[in-house]
Amino acid sequence: VPCTPEATPVLPPQTSESPGQGTGSTALECAICFEPISDLTALPCSCKVSYCPRCWDRALAQSFNACGQGRCPTCRGPVRVDYDAERGQLHFSRETENLTYGHEEECLASGSQAGAGDGSSQGRVSHLGKAKQIREARQKAICRLTEQALPAQVRILERYGSAHPELRSMEETLRGLCVSELKNHIKTLGGSAAGCLEKEELVTRLKEVAGGGAALVAYWASCSGTAPTCVCGSSLEHVGGRDRARRFYGKTFSGADLERILDRVATTSVICDLCEESVAISSSVWTCESGDSTILHATAYDVCDACFARHA
Repeated sequence: VPCTPEATPVLPPQTSESPGQGTGSTALECAICFEPISDLTALPCSCKVSYCPRCWDRALAQSFNACGQGRCPTCRGPVRVDYDAERGQLHFSRETENLTYGHEEECLASGSQAGAGDGSSQGRVSHLGKAKQIREARQKAICRLTEQALPAQVRILERYGSAHPELRSMEETLRGLCVSELKNHIKTLGGSAAGCLEKEELVTRLKEVAGGGAALVAYWASCSGTAPTCVCGSSLEHVGGRDRARRFYGKTFSGADLERILDRVATTSVICDLCEESVAISSSVWTCESGDSTILHATAYDVCDACFARHA
């Protein structure tokens, strides 16, 4: 998908002295996809391996989801990831802390053994406290990237709104439609035009069926044929709350169990990455098509309809 520089997380180019750089004029190939590399990733470790930006990014995301921390796919050294919103670039450096699930579990196990061994609570509290610190540091790393990416995502939505001025004047846009078009939109949203005798009544009915102003703006954008861009460079997809909840809970449950959970919950268990508010299962949400396959948002990325309408 063609993206603006700010929309695509560009990785810093490799210099001739940087780790991972080959010698001579021979074209380099990515160690994962074996494709020629045009933009070589500057590795934060000492590995003499070449990765293209996409494979390096995905490898860090897969590592994070598997063990709780992004690690180099070659040496398994921990990697700290930051995002420069002004330059639209991911930045990688050495991470000094072990934030993996395995290390957290070791601390928990040591705490249990310390408590059972001599009856003293001091050692147990120390190990359990360390496990808590690891868990909090991991969450802090997720929040740090989200906060760093927020200004860039807001600007992307603002540019999208500028390119689609109809979103900023929905009343005028709707009144410019013919009666049949209004009725079709009402039907698409699951409503009925029954009882609407005047065009103005159809406009009002459409806004009601959509679920309010913000939801109508989001729906209209989803019908434009041009998807808004995620800060990672992929596209944002507009999905219903139940579908988004299915993607979330579907990682753990399936079949009838999954459907029973969806029937019981009131929220999608998804948080908007701009306003940090929960997304109701009865509403819709913009979610990144890349899901959790990028380290920029290794736990997926979502924008609620209210934030989309506010910034677009």
